[in-house]
Amino acid sequence: MDDSSEYSPPICIRLGGALKKTPSIDGLPVIGIDETVHDQPAHEEPPDEPPACDQAPVFLCEEDIIGAKASIVYEDCLGQLATFLVLPVEKCTGRLKTGVMCSCIAPFEISISSKGTAMSVEWDNYCVNTVKDFWEERRTEALGRLQGKDVVVIVGGRNDSAGHCAQYCSYIAMENNSKEIIHVATIDKQQTSCNSVVMEEEGFIETVDKLTSAIKLVEICTDAHAQIEALTNPDTGRYKAHGLHHSVDMWHGAKNLAKKIAAAAKKEGQSILLHWLKDIVNHFWWCCKTADTTVQFLALWVGIIHHVCDIHTWTTGCCQHGHLEEPPGKEWIQRDSKCHRALVDIVLDQCWKKDVHKYLRCRSTADLETFHNHVLMYASKHHMFSCPVYEARVLLAALDYNFHRNRPTMKTAEGKEIFRRLYKRNARRYGIYALKAEKSYKYIPELQARIVKSTITNGEERSQRTSCRLDDSRGLSLVRPTPAPATSEWMQTQVMERLVVQQVLVIKKEEDTESPHVKEEQEKLWTNQEEEHMLTFTAVHVKSEDEEEPLDCGGSEPARNLDLRSHAKPDPDSSDTEVSDDDWQEPFSASEPETEDSDSGWK
Repeated sequence: MDDSSEYSPPICIRLGGALKKTPSIDGLPVIGIDETVHDQPAHEEPPDEPPACDQAPVFLCEEDIIGAKASIVYEDCLGQLATFLVLPVEKCTGRLKTGVMCSCIAPFEISISSKGTAMSVEWDNYCVNTVKDFWEERRTEALGRLQGKDVVVIVGGRNDSAGHCAQYCSYIAMENNSKEIIHVATIDKQQTSCNSVVMEEEGFIETVDKLTSAIKLVEICTDAHAQIEALTNPDTGRYKAHGLHHSVDMWHGAKNLAKKIAAAAKKEGQSILLHWLKDIVNHFWWCCKTADTTVQFLALWVGIIHHVCDIHTWTTGCCQHGHLEEPPGKEWIQRDSKCHRALVDIVLDQCWKKDVHKYLRCRSTADLETFHNHVLMYASKHHMFSCPVYEARVLLAALDYNFHRNRPTMKTAEGKEIFRRLYKRNARRYGIYALKAEKSYKYIPELQARIVKSTITNGEERSQRTSCRLDDSRGLSLVRPTPAPATSEWMQTQVMERLVVQQVLVIKKEEDTESPHVKEEQEKLWTNQEEEHMLTFTAVHVKSEDEEEPLDCGGSEPARNLDLRSHAKPDPDSSDTEVSDDDWQEPFSASEPETEDSDSGWK
């Protein structure tokens, strides 16, 4: 191309689909050389001295970093970012590990070193004790507000996992009026001789002992727990001298009553009880809320056996519902019928009437069950924790619950509360609940400050891998570990076993080829030698090419006797094989087929 000729760059025109016709190039405006826009800026001379970099921030105390915004970035991302950056320096000003100044020239090789205030805070070393101290201060303030008052508490236990495999039990005490958690007791399985069944009882004893020494405790509400009912027995219980009234959750009483009615309705000719089940349970709730004493409750409670027969006035009283203009929509029960007698037995049951006083105060543990569900946010049942960490997590859940228990409900611009519906699977119906304002977590900065201060105070460097504490149940072992033998010993044992097996095979083949008379003499000789020299080794089943059945290689006398007992058929004439009539009444499992080799065939 001639340098003197004028260079015209190519023009690219993108046509829009909405244009009716192709635009003309002649109609485009003309741009002069002065109006040309360059993609690259004009070349500038670099300054003589590189600009000074900002000085790294200095943190003097924990308040300098609490509340400040922070980010977690992977080192690979930082390395990629630093690789594409153009640093405003010509030479590296860093120092090597030896202390010598690095004088490398750009482009630099990026190397990331950990420097700053970020660290991995260990729960056992810093957080556990701090959380416990923080909780004890808040708990002391709550107990101080209850001084001089008659306190009613709702208590209940929660295991870290279901069934008998539970390792820890958190026993919670909630004040009935304010719904505030005032005590948390964590029981380890090791404290109860590895018996998870009595962990809740142990937690109840520890909770009541501490609360009775701090406040005036007058009433305790629990679920229907047999061990706790024995402890609170006013005549023979552990706390009979304290005068505590034991109340049981109303829901458990209604559930027990419904189960009895449902069981009676399954019998022949009594299915009509199912139609009256809900009405009978509702009558129980109404009697508990209306009556103040056991006598008043029984006077109202017996009215149900007359009401179901369409009798609303009797000798000792009458129904409280007034005149019924329309039938209830279900069949009336005939008086003195089989179905009616079954209902009378349930209503007038002596054991039922004996525990009626536990339901008259209409207590409920629903709020405590809500807190148990809230604990899952901090201590999931899908993870295993050590005992101190598990206790600290439950305490964090208690702090969260107490701080946000009185949150206001959300409202619309017109001032109306916002409700949401929730389907209840057990009741098979929808329920509504009011939305509450979001949590603020205003106590977290103070707790973080204490954790950071504890970290600075105990500032010695700790390893990331820590051993189990002395009180950690995971470090306990019931069976002493047996050291594994050396490899050379195992090799010698296997060689000896193979030699013995080969000798037995050779003798077996020779016996098959010899006469029966010679075979009997050799069997006697082999038996005498075996009695003189008892050789103990592991039996190995070897199958030769000409044989289909496994060959018994012998073994110690107890092992052979055990093998004969397990495979030999029982003698029909022996007294050991006699089976009583009761043994045959046990049904067989449908999932286990009956075979000749099954153990059930010889029972």
